[in-house]
Amino acid sequence: MESVDVTAGLKEEGAIVVNTAKDGEKIRKKLKGYEGELFTVDVREISMATIGRYFPNTPMLSALVKVAGIMEEEDFVTEMEKLFKKKFASKPEVIDGNVEAVKKALKEVNAHG
Repeated sequence: MESVDVTAGLKEEGAIVVNTAKDGEKIRKKLKGYEGELFTVDVREISMATIGRYFPNTPMLSALVKVAGIMEEEDFVTEMEKLFKKKFASKPEVIDGNVEAVKKALKEVNAHG
């Protein structure tokens, strides 16, 4: 965020979701005056805790679904579980961790005005 203006072209009616463990107010200061909604979620911690490795895509997708309100959270979890069962049919040991990553990210998205 220091080298690139990540807010360029964004409307104030929009939102930014940042993968960070840092306090949202510290992140806000780096957004060059952006006054739209800011959400933070530590997808690294979520991924490590649930999957055992740093795979940020699943928890970040969950955060985006929550912020955008694209679908009901329960429906999203159900659909993702179906997807994981199909995608990881040959590796069923990874299904539960990915489902937990979805659930944990939905719970841990933090709004910062």
